[in-house]
Amino acid sequence: LLDFVDFVVHLFHPETRSFYQLERLWDDAPELLISST
Repeated sequence: LLDFVDFVVHLFHPETRSFYQLERLWDDAPELLISST
């Protein structure tokens, strides 16, 4: 877990990600695309 005040980053192994299923919390959230510089 990385907390950058304005946003939070969760890094998981595939098995852990599947267990917690965090994506289901944000199924209806808009996607924010960030361009590379």
